Amino acid sequence: MTLVTLVGEKMAKEGMEFIYLGPHPECKNCKLKTVCFNLKKGRRYKILNVREKKHDCNLHEDGVRVVEVDELPLIAVVRKGTRKNAKIKIKSPNCTHLDCKYYELCHNPAIL
Repeated sequence: MTLVTLVGEKMAKEGMEFIYLGPHPECKNCKLKTVCFNLKKGRRYKILNVREKKHDCNLHEDGVRVVEVDELPLIAVVRKGTRKNAKIKIKSPNCTHLDCKYYELCHNPAIL
């Protein structure tokens, strides 16, 4: 499902992916906050289209652009031998190998 939101001018490029970190406290009185806050915290999004409309923003020095984004699917690693359609509980592994190519899969903020 395509959503409309605002991103900083420098990041507003078709194909760009980002993780929404949640609402910023400085934005609580902004008239455009509902457009910025309509994403799910910790989820990854991909910019599908950049619209011409631009707005001023207190956080982004070059302002923000209206963009269309798609929420990307969650990807997680499950234990070998897990049965199809089984209910699982996901918890963060006790791992500090930041250089591991699977680190993002094991420490996905959207599902932990």
